[in-house]
Amino acid sequence: MATTPSSFEVIRRKCLDAAWVANVSATLGIDPNARDSQNRLVYPWLRPSLPAAKFKINDDRQYLPTAFQPACFGGGEALHGVGETIFVSNSSQANRGKFQGTFVMEWNGWTTHALTSMTLSILLQEMLGYDVSYFETAGGTLCTQRMSSVRLGTCVPTHFNAEVWSVAKLGILNVYANESTWAGNGYTGLSGWYTLTANVQEALKGPNSTRGSFQRPYSADFWHEYIRSNDLINFYSVTKSNLSALASSDNCADGTMGCNNGCSKSRACILAEAQGQPCMLVLMMYTYYDPGFLESALSNNDVPAYFCFAGYSGLQDTVVDIMNKNGTVMFYHYEPDLFHLQHDGLFTRIALPKTDPYIVAQATGSFGETSTQRTSNPINVDFPYQMLMKYSSKVVNQDRYLANFLGRFQITQLDINALLGAFALLDNDPAVADPTFATSCKWIQANYMLWKDWIDRLPLCTVNDHMQFTITGCNNTNDATSSFRNVSFAWTTPDPTNASLPYTCDGGLNALPPPILTSRSCEWLHAGFDEWIAWIKAKPVCDSSYYNYTVSSCDANAQRMVKYAWFLPQLNDSTKSIECVGGVALPASLFIRCDYIPTDSSAYTSMMALAVILIVVIVLCAVGVVFFRKYTVIKRAQWPLLLTMLLGGFLLCVYVLVGGGAPTASLCGSRPVLVVLGYTLIFGSLFVKSLRVYWIFSNKSLKKVTVSLWKIVKILLVLLGIEIVILFAWLASDFPLPTVQTKPSKEFVGTVNAAVCRSSSFIFSALLIFWKAVITFGGLYMSFLIRNAGSDFQESVWIFASSCIVMVGALILLPMAYLTELSPTIEYTFQSVVILLGTMSVIGCMLVPKFFRLGDQIASSKSRQTGKTTSNKSSRAQSITKNSVLLRTDEETYTLRRALNIQEAPASCRMPSVSKLQPTMPSSSLPLSLHRSRALSNQIWCTSARYRGGNRVFRGDLELSLPSGVFVVLWRFHHTTARSPKFISPLAFDSVDRIESLSMALSPSRQTQTLQQRPVAAFRTCMVGSGDVNPINSLIEKIIACLVLVKVVLHSIRSTTC
Repeated sequence: MATTPSSFEVIRRKCLDAAWVANVSATLGIDPNARDSQNRLVYPWLRPSLPAAKFKINDDRQYLPTAFQPACFGGGEALHGVGETIFVSNSSQANRGKFQGTFVMEWNGWTTHALTSMTLSILLQEMLGYDVSYFETAGGTLCTQRMSSVRLGTCVPTHFNAEVWSVAKLGILNVYANESTWAGNGYTGLSGWYTLTANVQEALKGPNSTRGSFQRPYSADFWHEYIRSNDLINFYSVTKSNLSALASSDNCADGTMGCNNGCSKSRACILAEAQGQPCMLVLMMYTYYDPGFLESALSNNDVPAYFCFAGYSGLQDTVVDIMNKNGTVMFYHYEPDLFHLQHDGLFTRIALPKTDPYIVAQATGSFGETSTQRTSNPINVDFPYQMLMKYSSKVVNQDRYLANFLGRFQITQLDINALLGAFALLDNDPAVADPTFATSCKWIQANYMLWKDWIDRLPLCTVNDHMQFTITGCNNTNDATSSFRNVSFAWTTPDPTNASLPYTCDGGLNALPPPILTSRSCEWLHAGFDEWIAWIKAKPVCDSSYYNYTVSSCDANAQRMVKYAWFLPQLNDSTKSIECVGGVALPASLFIRCDYIPTDSSAYTSMMALAVILIVVIVLCAVGVVFFRKYTVIKRAQWPLLLTMLLGGFLLCVYVLVGGGAPTASLCGSRPVLVVLGYTLIFGSLFVKSLRVYWIFSNKSLKKVTVSLWKIVKILLVLLGIEIVILFAWLASDFPLPTVQTKPSKEFVGTVNAAVCRSSSFIFSALLIFWKAVITFGGLYMSFLIRNAGSDFQESVWIFASSCIVMVGALILLPMAYLTELSPTIEYTFQSVVILLGTMSVIGCMLVPKFFRLGDQIASSKSRQTGKTTSNKSSRAQSITKNSVLLRTDEETYTLRRALNIQEAPASCRMPSVSKLQPTMPSSSLPLSLHRSRALSNQIWCTSARYRGGNRVFRGDLELSLPSGVFVVLWRFHHTTARSPKFISPLAFDSVDRIESLSMALSPSRQTQTLQQRPVAAFRTCMVGSGDVNPINSLIEKIIACLVLVKVVLHSIRSTTC
């Protein structure tokens, strides 16, 4: 079905227009756009109607599920909300419209109430900016309950009633008055008991009356005449009217106010009818119009009255009809009302006993409680003049702007009479669709100077109260706006016709501020509103919080550049900021040290080169150890342990290599593994070698002791196994992941991100340090114990020296790692130098002496006997030489000359014979036999060269000529008895030891045999090699040549010194 806006909707915001503004401006000679010193409009209300609401009513009752439900409405009640529509066909309500957030006004329907309410409604909507809804109801008796928070207040919540006749209703109104505010609406009202002026004049004629039977003249406008005689009772007798046509139970339900079929009786009437006497008729409107007041006043004054309720329009129609027929009628009515204005002078008010405020205040609003007894309502006086009241809910007091307007709103008696007069004229004009609206609108247009003072000025516009700001750039995207925040402003309630203008304020900051670009975070902006809001007027002073710095990655110089820049630099000058002025200047760029050593830095390159060189040396040493493992010097040093030491040195060199570069998961995991295992392989090998020597030399009981290689290797494996378990537990449970830590910089004011390998706990590092301390101090102690081992076992000194070197290195590196904070370059360089030098020192101590002795032995075995016996040699020596002739060959011989004092070896030292050497036998290495025996309390070491003819031990000065393929190792032995000969001289002792240390079997070569005789050839072979097609032989010969060259140089220096 077709719908159309309702009568209330059609007139919404249709009164004050531009023509009215122009007319008033011209009339008053003022400028409606003039502004004062605060930029406020001088005449803020001289403007056209607002196009939309500015404000909303904050009333929780409107959002209750029971609010304005149809079940809440009584008879004839309806809600006319904003946007209400009706059906075209029957004018019934199609959509009641919106009421939430609107100002709900009670609409009672009588003329003065409608005019006052409409006047208020126009100003509220068109000037103040509130939407108004209308709750249509019969009267204001229950208005305070509807304005409360209980009962009807939760069902039909209203906010205002413009005209309440409160005198007869105070008892009902006061029940809920604690949640309402009331005051006079500006004009007075007077209810009363009326009759026709013509009836009064007819009664005054007395016996001359042509329409009544009077014994005397009566004053029909005075109540006392009605109890003195029945003449006036008969004059207004109820029998003259058709009650069924006048009264309706719709206006007074049966049982209410003593009604039956719409009529009730006074007690005097009941008694009169019982005596067969008449009652006069008094027409009433509704039970809620001054409830029970007139009925109680007549009944308590014993006036026999019959009260029939015909409704507002029914009463007036009946009165007019009777008046036109020259009939008689008495009725209840009130002033001001259009009915009196339209029939001015035709009605006369009948006086009751003078009003008494005390009695009036006791009105109960009831009547007809019993049919024969007097009413409990004590009213027996006339209606008082009363200031008509306006009631408002205390809910609106939350809005001072609205509450102040409602408090000032008043329609004077003169104004209400003018409104009624204008309404009377427009009500008869068929061209006027809504005379109520038209009357109120005309009055408002004509009385601008009156009502403009009812409305408070709008507040000055401020950011806090009337603007809202939006911050953009708070997301985490990588767009161009993510580096700054843009604070833009908008009016909280913008003008519907122009969003750049305010709608709920005037003056002050009445223009939107320009957007603010800032580098502050969104959290700071929300928390520091009071601080940054001042930036609207003036930019802040620049300080360090307005610029930032960026730290570059590490360069080849192991430095990082700190570059400063404003968060928001000016486009044409990057040294100045957009968001601040003055203050500090932008600092210059600077360089800081890296948090790690870059792989392209010179320091890392240098250490890498040293580490690679050392790795090559270690590999060559390992090859030499393996190749010469069968020779006495290497074999006696437990060559597998030498390899483990070299492996440890190799791991430490690799640790130096992986010590550079940014931390990664692989580097963070490999570094502790390399340094832990490398250290243990080196120091653990030294420890078990020391332990082996200690077990041998500490055997004072001279019992046979066997210390196998596997036994000491197992000890080394246990040491390694414990550390591997700790490392595995560490890496499995708390892997040192690469972590970026932000910490304060010591080189500039600010923080810097440092990449480190971080574990959450120090427990594993502490366990490893503790275990290494046990190994280190244990090994150091063992090496100290064997420092003076027998002269035939000179490795003990080098073990002790190596242990001290490792210990010193550990004492240097440990504080550096945990107690000091150096630059990464210095720390890495220092650590690398200590590690590499320590590794080189240990390898040098443990291998260089052995290689020297190995070179001496190889050189001796390759030489031929060139010396001759001296003249002072005994025949015994000649015999020995003669016995050795069978061993000579035609090859070049070396002459070994030594002055030895060797006594005959005991029988326990003798060795079984071995197979004879054949002269034609190729030159080759012979295995060295070492025999160790213990006899009684004597400790004897003896070794014999295996000659043809068995073991030979000689005394005295000897000169032996040996073939290049056979070598003799001369062992010293000592006796613990007092008669034992003295040891040989240190020079001879050192020489023998040197030969002993170089006792290795090498393939003979004529070039090698002659190297010692030709130093130039030795130097050439050491530098460029021998040219052998076999690379292994060429390498070996090159090493031998270098060792021989070193020996020749040292021998020359010693000879010169001597």
